[in-house]
Parts: sequence; structure tokens; C-alpha cells
Amino acid sequence: LMGIDLMIHPEKAKQLDRYVETIEFNGLVWGITAMLSAPVLMGGCYLFVRMRQKYGISVREYLALKKLTWKDWLIWPAATIGFVIAMDWVLQLAGAPEMDPWMEKMANNATYFGWMAIAVVITAPLTEEFLFRGFLFRGWQNRIGVPLTILVTSLLWTVIHVQYTIYGLAFIFCIGIFLGIARVVTGNLWVPILIHFVNNTWSTIGMYFFMRETN
Repeated sequence: LMGIDLMIHPEKAKQLDRYVETIEFNGLVWGITAMLSAPVLMGGCYLFVRMRQKYGISVREYLALKKLTWKDWLIWPAATIGFVIAMDWVLQLAGAPEMDPWMEKMANNATYFGWMAIAVVITAPLTEEFLFRGFLFRGWQNRIGVPLTILVTSLLWTVIHVQYTIYGLAFIFCIGIFLGIARVVTGNLWVPILIHFVNNTWSTIGMYFFMRETN
């Protein structure tokens, strides 16, 4: 009935679209949602892993939570920035815009940008990596093999970012492969988290300066 009403009254549909857009780009909503969802998702992963401790696998071992070395702090952020710059160059050669339209729209419409930055830069890397390169990765690598695990987790991670264009999705899939390779090479979940943090920080800084220039 609501759908029929919106078809009959297009002005109501426009009002609803504006309301949804207001919520979509409200940084405070992003921040609160992220802070509420992070303990649930990460706590769920922790509890499922705890259930496997009877097989002699600790939470730290299952999720590959090891201390980062000074080399990790130097090499992986530099490699991430180099990868991002190279991918941006390749995608722009393929016809991608300088900034993804959804990110551009966010930059032009975002409110409470600081809260949004917290959600994107801090919460997203933690929750998404705990799920995809932590919990799911360890659970699948012995069943379907490491290469296929990297591929499947990257595909699933890409699917949850459907708001982006095909170019944005291509970038997300490729950096997902990069994250999976880093997870395998180092055997440490904190490395993908660090890479994800650097990537999102880079994107957020770019979006902030774009917002300053256009507003």
C-alpha cells in the first residue's frame, strides 16, 4: 500500500528519498551504528572461536592475532599507499572518475563528518577484517584452500559495498585480494587491519579536501 501511495503521490516519494539521503550521509548515525554493531560482530566472532577451543585452538591462534613488528609498521602502510595509487591510475585509464560518485556525494552531503570518519577509518577496518580475514578466512582455508579462500572472502567483501560504481567495486575486490595475500604472507590479522586502516584513512583525507574545495 505504501508503494502504491508513493506512486500516486510522487512528491511524497521525493520527500522520502530526501529523508533517506539525510540518514545515509549523517555521520552521527554512521558513528553510533558502527559503535553499536562492532561489539556485536566482533563479539560473535569471538564466541564462535571460543566454542572451538575444545579442539585445542586458542582465540589468538584462530584469528591470527600476533604482535606487529616495526617492519610491519613501515612496509605495509607504504605498500598500501603504493597499491592504492597504482590502482587509481589503472582505473582512471579504464575510464573511472577521479572520485567515485558515491564518495563525491558523501563529501557534498555529509554531516558530522568527524563521526563518519571514525566509523570509516577505525570501526570498519576492525569489524570487516575480523569477519573476512579473521573468522571466515581461518574457517575456510583448510576446507577450500588458501587461493579460493582469498578469492571468496574478497568477493563477499566486495558485495557489501554495492553503493559504489563498477570501478569502485573493482578497486575493492583487488584490495581485498591484497588484504588476503597479506594475511597469508604474515600469518597476522593485524596486518590486514593496518592496511585497511591506511586505505580508508587515505580515502577519507581525499574526501575531506574535496569537501573543503566544493563547499
